[in-house]
Amino acid sequence: MVVVSSLASDTVWPQTLPYNTAKAAQHALVRNTALRLAKHGVRVNAVLCGAIHTEALDAMAAQVGTPSDAYAAKRGAAHPLGRCGTSAEVAHAVLFLASPLAGFICGALLPVDGGLSLTNWFNTKEMMAPK
Repeated sequence: MVVVSSLASDTVWPQTLPYNTAKAAQHALVRNTALRLAKHGVRVNAVLCGAIHTEALDAMAAQVGTPSDAYAAKRGAAHPLGRCGTSAEVAHAVLFLASPLAGFICGALLPVDGGLSLTNWFNTKEMMAPK
């Protein structure tokens, strides 16, 4: 079992408190379920996404009145790899975790985030400013 999640579980970002709390609960569910099901040979893991350029990101851009490409570039610039991820990159991580190649990985929370989890991007002045 592979859950697609977010870095938000470990992020102090007051604007998204309910989302962050839900992701923290989801990660606890992944790890506890992994422990419970391991004896049955069931592996449970999660991928924690950074900014991924999807229709949801385009909708966020429209909500703030910014062209989609400009919004994606701004969000992507915060990532050490300098760009947003793609849905294909997330899918590759999911396929890996679901495959026999990851046969000894259980209860992992794998960042697929272009290095974003290595930074303090969520707590920058720009991100903390009220909307």
